Amino acid sequence: MEQSSAVERKIIDAAREVFVENGYDGAKMRDIAARANINISMLHYYYRSKDNLFDIAFNQVFSRVYGRIFDVVASDADIFDKIRTIVGLYIDTLTEEPLLPNFIFNEVTQHPESSERFAKYKSFILESIAVLQKQMDAEVEKGRIRRVDMMEFFMEIESLCMYPFLTRALWQRIFDMDDTSFNAMLERRKQSFIDSIIKSIEK
Repeated sequence: MEQSSAVERKIIDAAREVFVENGYDGAKMRDIAARANINISMLHYYYRSKDNLFDIAFNQVFSRVYGRIFDVVASDADIFDKIRTIVGLYIDTLTEEPLLPNFIFNEVTQHPESSERFAKYKSFILESIAVLQKQMDAEVEKGRIRRVDMMEFFMEIESLCMYPFLTRALWQRIFDMDDTSFNAMLERRKQSFIDSIIKSIEK
C-alpha cells in the first residue's frame, strides 16, 4: 500500500510539473511517465485519463496559489493586516513557482469549454469576496476606509502581484536580469504594492 501511494505521489508531482510547463494541450502522458520515471503502462494502470490527472494537478496549483489566501480572508485579522499578508503570500508563492500565473490564466482562457471544471474555483473566489466585502462594509461604517468596488479591488491586487510574473521573461531579457536579481527586485517592491493597495481604500 505504501509503495502504491509513493508511486501515485510521483505521478501527481510529475503531472503537475509537466502541465505547468506545457499546459493541457502540450502535455503528453508519455512525458508524465518519463518525468515520474515509470513506464507508460504503469501510468495508465494508476491514471487512465489525462483529464483526471489534469484536474488533480490544477487543483494542487490552485490550492497552492489561493488556498492560504482564502484562509487569510476568512480569518479575524484586521483588514490592513489581511492586505499585507495576502500580498506577501502572493509574491512569496509565485517567486517560488513563477510559472503558475501563466499556467492558470492560459488554461482558463484557452479552454472556455471547461466551465464545469472551473465552476468550483469560481465559487471559492466569490465566497471569499463576499467574506471580505462584509468586513470592508463594516470598516466603511466605522469611517476607516472608503467604499470600493470589490471587483476593482481584487483586480488591483491581482494586477500588482501577478503582472510581474506574467511578463517576467520580457523584463529579464530587456534588463539582463537573472532570477536572483528579479526576485530581489520583487522583494523590494513588495512593500510598495502593499502601500498602493492600502492607499486606494484608506479614507
